[in-house]
Amino acid sequence: MWSIWGARNKQIFCQHNADSNEVQLQMSEALHKRNIYNQKVDERVQEQQTPDEPPGFLVANIGQHLQAQPEISVQTDGSWDKTTILSCAAWVVNYPSSTQTRGQANVVHATSALLTEPRACLQASNGHNNIITLLQAYNLIAISTDSALLAHNLKSKGIKDIQVSCTIRDIQTTTRSFYWCVITNVSRQRVRLAHELATTCRPDNISYSNI
Repeated sequence: MWSIWGARNKQIFCQHNADSNEVQLQMSEALHKRNIYNQKVDERVQEQQTPDEPPGFLVANIGQHLQAQPEISVQTDGSWDKTTILSCAAWVVNYPSSTQTRGQANVVHATSALLTEPRACLQASNGHNNIITLLQAYNLIAISTDSALLAHNLKSKGIKDIQVSCTIRDIQTTTRSFYWCVITNVSRQRVRLAHELATTCRPDNISYSNI
């Protein structure tokens, strides 16, 4: 359409009569430029999805201060099924001074697996449902995720994937009130409890809480 419009403008304003071959050439050039742009976008997304740091070394400090020892640790994980489009976000709180754990899983709206991990992290940090009663007494919080992309986006100052940009911004805004809060990319085994909770609740599309 743009090529036809351009040919029309040339005829009206420049008295240049463009034939069908010229219009097709302009269309081919436009398609070529679009393919180059899409390739650059894909490369940028691929770079975001493959951070260089191995699990345990990719850390995003998003609290007010840089150094502290955590009072509580929170595992987060999300589960998404591309066939049923069912998704679930889960978090589990670990208390260093005891073996007691508290957890919750919530059905969330997500159009891709990329969205479930940030949603789980956001629920674990913004007082979703009753977790606020747990976090109010704590100001030094360590959050673990097996999503390298989530930790990378939280740490990065650059352009974030538009699919998760709003959720990333909400996480940053929420955790800014904590004295110290870090989010670390860890192995799947380190978030096993949250992973099992999310994958158990997702197929039946149900929520769970033991708070």
